[in-house]
Amino acid sequence: MVYLVFFVISVILSLFCFHVSDKVGCPVGIFFFSLPIIKGIYNGVYSTTAGEIMAIIGGGFVALIIDEIISENKMTKKNEAEYEAAKPEIERRIKEKQMGNSIDQNKIKATELKGMKFVMDHENPFASITSSLEVNDCKDVSSENLGYDIQSNRSSGVRFIEVKAKSTEGNILITNNEWDTAKRYREKYYLYVVLNCDSKYPNLYIIQDPANKLDPEFNNNTKKYSVSISQIKEYSNHS
Repeated sequence: MVYLVFFVISVILSLFCFHVSDKVGCPVGIFFFSLPIIKGIYNGVYSTTAGEIMAIIGGGFVALIIDEIISENKMTKKNEAEYEAAKPEIERRIKEKQMGNSIDQNKIKATELKGMKFVMDHENPFASITSSLEVNDCKDVSSENLGYDIQSNRSSGVRFIEVKAKSTEGNILITNNEWDTAKRYREKYYLYVVLNCDSKYPNLYIIQDPANKLDPEFNNNTKKYSVSISQIKEYSNHS
């Protein structure tokens, strides 16, 4: 019974100490110094038995565990409250970012379409004539994932054309599929790079057999090959 009393008193006093102090050292010191006095008041002496000391220490540890549970619960509620307060702002920023990404993608898509039209207009005068005198126009195959965007049938032979369009000047990116296709078709594969695509007079750079001429750098983040603008200008022609 005595041990239980000391255990309960130790728990209560320790919890009080944890409540009034953020530092563990202070409340631990308080309950170690205070409980022998309480025990002396209880039985008229200031000596303690081993069992009573264990009850005091055990009560302190139990109090510590209880305090941790209470603190974690308070922190969870605090975090939830802070999140709820910040939630409208977080959602607003996410929405703005999504809208910005959507606008960027729309701009990129629009530039790519301009580049495709520019190349198609460039290639059509060279389209070959079949034996039935029907003009074999360029074919837009960009949606078929063939590793190139346009199949152009010239009188001099077929061209498998990959179109890269940019609104300004800069490096271009080539996918694994496009690079592998360039290696497969070699001299029949052409890279048409349309720069300053939004201007009145875009610049067209044509590179035949890019897999043999270019030395792209593979980007582990995008999983694509990057070709510098200097290489594009160095190895290009305009026919």
